[in-house]
Amino acid sequence: MKKKSRCAIGLAVGVALSVALASVGCAKRVQVPPRIDLGGYGTLGIARFSGPGAGDLALREFIAFVHRGQPGTPIVELRQLSSDSLRDPAALKKAAKQHGVDTMILGDLRLTEVKPKLSISNFLTKGSLEASIQGSLHASIVDGKSGATLWSSSTRASEAVAHVGVEKNIVHGTLPTASLRDVETTRMRLVRRLADGVTRDFRPRIVKQR
Repeated sequence: MKKKSRCAIGLAVGVALSVALASVGCAKRVQVPPRIDLGGYGTLGIARFSGPGAGDLALREFIAFVHRGQPGTPIVELRQLSSDSLRDPAALKKAAKQHGVDTMILGDLRLTEVKPKLSISNFLTKGSLEASIQGSLHASIVDGKSGATLWSSSTRASEAVAHVGVEKNIVHGTLPTASLRDVETTRMRLVRRLADGVTRDFRPRIVKQR
C-alpha cells in the first residue's frame, strides 16, 4: 500500500513538473510599445549637454538612439545653447519660442578620470589592478511653455581601460594577465552606453507573454 502511495505521489509530481515546463515552453516573446511616445511632445529642441566630458558625441548618440526607437521624431539641435543656461524656466521659455520648439531636451553628462581599483582574494590566490572610467547621464524633457518637466531618466556605467592581474594555478603556478584599451576609444564607448541606457523609454520592448 505504501509502495502504491509513493508511486502515486511520484506520478503527481511528474505531471505537475511536465505541466510547468509546458507552460514555460508555451511562453512567447512579443513587442510592446515604448513607455514614452514622443509623438505627443511636438517638435523637440536639444541643448548641448552640461558637465565635464560632455561634447558633440553625447548629443549625436542621444539623438541616434531616439531615432532608432522612434524614427521621424522632429529634433532641432541647439548646440549654441547649454543645458545649464536653460535650467531657469524664463530662459527656457524664451529659447523655445525663439527656435520654434515645443519641448526641450536637457542633459548632464559626468565622466570621471581614470580610477585604479585593487582587488585581492581572501585566500591570496589571485589579485588584480584595474583602471576604469565611470560615467553618469541625466536627461529630461521640459515643456517649452510652462517649464514643467515631462520626463526624466538617469543611468550610470563604467568601462575598464586597463587590467593587470595574477592568479595562482596548481599546475602552472602563478599566471599573469594583462589588457589595455585606448582611453579615448573607451570614453566614446562609455558615452554610447550611457546614451543607450538613458533613452530606453523611447524604444519598443520585448517581453514574455503566456
